[in-house]
Amino acid sequence: QRAGVKRFVYFSSVKAVAETERQPMDETADLPAADPYGQSKYASEQLVLHGGYVPHPVVIRPSMVYGCSDKGNLPRMVNAVRRGIFPPLPQGNRRSMVHVDDVAAAAILAAERPQAAGQIYIVTDGQCYSTRDIYDMIRAALGKPPLNGSVPLALLRLAAKFGDCFGRLAGRRFPLDSDSLDKLTGSAWYSSDKIRRDLGFEPEHTLRDTLPEIIRYLSYLA
Repeated sequence: QRAGVKRFVYFSSVKAVAETERQPMDETADLPAADPYGQSKYASEQLVLHGGYVPHPVVIRPSMVYGCSDKGNLPRMVNAVRRGIFPPLPQGNRRSMVHVDDVAAAAILAAERPQAAGQIYIVTDGQCYSTRDIYDMIRAALGKPPLNGSVPLALLRLAAKFGDCFGRLAGRRFPLDSDSLDKLTGSAWYSSDKIRRDLGFEPEHTLRDTLPEIIRYLSYLA
């Protein structure tokens, strides 16, 4: 405000609000998340939108962002599948993701279009993935043959319980515990219809198209 900034786009997260029964979730979900990360994002959104600092504030809520990076869950999953230690999960959950370049394009639209002022926009690539879909796409991009079977969810839950016990006894997390299993098998599905409708946003990337580039990048780092 002191510098005379007129337009401010804040990168928040879909995790700023609590999960709801409605799927896919959209911008009408407005209860703050229960965890400290989500609460801090939600509080920041309120300051940006309602603090009166700039005339054109916008909040962007990206879903899980992918691209050429070695940070985050996707690169870890790629490496685990490459090493043959990631279990073939059953189908069932639904997840939203978005390429980093599309997040940047959405932010530019939000800054340039007057109708974006004061709005919150969820950004996804318009696709719906299950963890099993991602697993299969990674195998294909690595040149590995497809697998038809899957590890039963009951067996995975039993292994996660073992991981919980290991963590309590050893004081450090086991690769598979209940929290990590919930993240792998839970749904995080979101709609980006609002930004497409209001600002004409159209994502240019999908995970399937981008995975070969991501794998080449990770192989170069290794």
